[in-house]
Amino acid sequence: MGIQSLLRPRSIAIVGASEKIGPGFNAVKALEFVGYEGDIFLVNPKSPELFGRRTYGSLDDIPGAVDAVFVAVQAGAVADVAKQSARKGAGALAILSSGFGETEDGKAAQRELIEIAEANDIAVCGPNCLGLLNFVGKSALFGTSLPDHVGRGGVAAIVQSGSVGIALLNSARGIGYSYLITTGNEAVTSASDYIDAVVDDPSVNTILVFAEQIKKPAAFMQALRRARAADKPVIVLKSGRSQSGKAAVMAHTGAIAGSDEACDAALLATGAIQVHSLDELVETAFLASKMPVRPAKHQLGGLSLSGGEIALVLDAAEDVGVTFAPLSSAQPAVKKLLPPFAHLSNPLDLTWAGLYDPNVAQGCAEAIASQSDVGMMVLIQDAPNRLGIQQAARYSKLLEAVATGSALAKKPLVALSNVSDQPHPALQDAADAAKIPYLRGTRVGLSAISNYMRWSVGSAQSLMTASAEETSSARHGLDRVPSHRMAAEHEARDVLKSYGVAGPRETFCTSVEEAVAAAEEIGFPVVVKGLVENMVHKSDAGLVKVGLA
Repeated sequence: MGIQSLLRPRSIAIVGASEKIGPGFNAVKALEFVGYEGDIFLVNPKSPELFGRRTYGSLDDIPGAVDAVFVAVQAGAVADVAKQSARKGAGALAILSSGFGETEDGKAAQRELIEIAEANDIAVCGPNCLGLLNFVGKSALFGTSLPDHVGRGGVAAIVQSGSVGIALLNSARGIGYSYLITTGNEAVTSASDYIDAVVDDPSVNTILVFAEQIKKPAAFMQALRRARAADKPVIVLKSGRSQSGKAAVMAHTGAIAGSDEACDAALLATGAIQVHSLDELVETAFLASKMPVRPAKHQLGGLSLSGGEIALVLDAAEDVGVTFAPLSSAQPAVKKLLPPFAHLSNPLDLTWAGLYDPNVAQGCAEAIASQSDVGMMVLIQDAPNRLGIQQAARYSKLLEAVATGSALAKKPLVALSNVSDQPHPALQDAADAAKIPYLRGTRVGLSAISNYMRWSVGSAQSLMTASAEETSSARHGLDRVPSHRMAAEHEARDVLKSYGVAGPRETFCTSVEEAVAAAEEIGFPVVVKGLVENMVHKSDAGLVKVGLA
């Protein structure tokens, strides 16, 4: 598959190019935004010239080959564009058009698109997506407007929802992106293909995934294992956990959300980080991508100026599975530095002494960080955006002192504000200068810390490996299932039999007469299930009848 033609195309044709605001306009501007240096061909039969460039009536009119094609035309015209792309030797299509597998009427069109792509080894981003951006390789096949500035960095974002992609691009959170890929219906090219393609890129240190459905589960798990072996965290947010969420997923991209339990087990087994909200996704990705040193122990050392907020943090920490190491070897040093009334515990209340004397804050930080059971330090310090200049300067000095103490003990440090607004510029500048991630929000920030520490200290679970014979039998069963639908219940059970997993006695019938004969052979009472393509919860549709005698 020509996934490199998607991510690093040598030449790009934009079908549906236009000077009117819309996808055909935005696609041109996206190429300008990233500084694309390859050949650009604009296809619009109604305009001889656009953006000062010659246009072509069709892809067939372009001289020579085209590496990638951005498609911004109605769904009914996409198949013809795909066929032209194949004739031009294109390795990739990015299709914004909707009206494919996410609708009943569009399923046949999606199957035709899949057939064309697979027959010609064409990678397809979409359909029903916004396209993709490669900031490292300076290429874009992207159909919506971009903010004035997008931070560049180590995060590769692979998201099934274009709206989530827009939110990430326009967030002021400070995440730096190497790639942003919106996958849409994933008719041909799936999240597993993209993970596999970016995991070896040295510019990528963290991979972020928003999925409505895990397509190609075996390939997805293998890609996650590759990322784990490469020491690059993959943070996964999967929607469609509730029944109403599953219905929304089906309406959006035509995807079957699938079993939560199976997805949870797969993510755990492969060493991925699973999150459950966009805020948690963003904070965890921010933390993972910004940490210069990984923690080697599970427990935290904490410092704060507020006993009340320490209590709030401990409440949330218990809920999300974060633990603070008992104050042990650090206690004598801390006791000498703080006033007699200070309560010695972890997290430690620095009192006014730590705020007004940087040496106190630095010494306490170094002492706690030096404990062998502390893996990472956290400064619990609010940083409201509208702090006065005097208070902001004082908090900045505190941050710098704690950073120095943690560095002397060779332990990583993260700052945590209990409020979720943008930190005051002075504190943010101090954190950036010391390369300290400043997390926002007590529970979300601690969840990010918990996620990252578990990933840093843990490892992917080792699973039993199936024999070659079992795998071959299971693969043969799966290969018999058409690519446009899920395996039916009896087909899935046949696959499980390959691994020695037995189910109830059953017979697949295609008529009432066959069903009656099968019931008599099996013996009453029996259960009858009606099969409908891609319907997971048959009982909700009245297709399951139990206890028939």
